Amino acid sequence: MGTYYYLCCKTCRISLNLGKKLAKEGGRLVVQGVYSDKERAWLNDKRAWDIIQAFFQQHEGHDLLFVNDDDFSQIQLYDYVEGDDFWDGVT
Repeated sequence: MGTYYYLCCKTCRISLNLGKKLAKEGGRLVVQGVYSDKERAWLNDKRAWDIIQAFFQQHEGHDLLFVNDDDFSQIQLYDYVEGDDFWDGVT
């Protein structure tokens, strides 16, 4: 199945799935992006960056983590938020 990466807020106990590692370019990890249920596809353009920024803004001052499911088994206890929720301004 593979290793998935997440942006998590420990304060709110939620996670945003960033997908699998696609490549490692120099010291930079490249992940799939943010999944859109509406598009039924991984977003890896400006929309993905807007969603990630919205996540950061909503959770400013909170304890944030960038983790993968192999190294952070507690991810299963976190609620999953959809990228579409941030894109639509719902969350």
